[in-house]
Amino acid sequence: MKKNKKKVIIISAICAVLFIGLVVVLLALASKSDKKDLPKKTDHEKVSIYIFRGDGCSHCHDAISYLYNNINPYKDYIEVKTYEVWKDVHNKMLFDSVIQKFGKEKSGVPFIVIGDAYYFEGYADNGNDFIKTALEEYQNDEYKDIVKETIEENKYENLKMTTLKEAAIEEKIASEGNGLFAMLGVFAAVIIGVGIFLIVTKEN
Repeated sequence: MKKNKKKVIIISAICAVLFIGLVVVLLALASKSDKKDLPKKTDHEKVSIYIFRGDGCSHCHDAISYLYNNINPYKDYIEVKTYEVWKDVHNKMLFDSVIQKFGKEKSGVPFIVIGDAYYFEGYADNGNDFIKTALEEYQNDEYKDIVKETIEENKYENLKMTTLKEAAIEEKIASEGNGLFAMLGVFAAVIIGVGIFLIVTKEN
């Protein structure tokens, strides 16, 4: 019995080492894939990409999905803030004020604002333009945040801003937990379980 227990411990230790090695390799690959030609990191504030969106809007979903899956290499430079405007009356007031800043009477969603003079109305696979523009604004010493200024000018309260991760969860693009590590945990459990099963079966 003691011999079997010793073998179980050994095989479990081997599986644990293999699991750790797998995690290290995957993290290294992820880090390598994140390497981009980025601006020099400075004390410049992060540039905000604002997405005014509607609950159930398919193009809003696509815009959020693109940014959620591609923003990670730029997280030191860019942050994404979203406002749902179809159901939230306070967010809708902010939205109306912002589009008026651009000389428009009304607009559809998604309505994406970067800086003080750049916006996208709608979405058609041009998410890379959002990131490119935001990086350019990061290098702009005269960068102004028109949405932030609008909030301050109108003293808006009770706004409900959601982060990119929160919006992705609401849109069923992401889950509450970390999918990669959940998958690795299951993989490790399977490896250890199979190892123990093979030892016990062999001894019997």
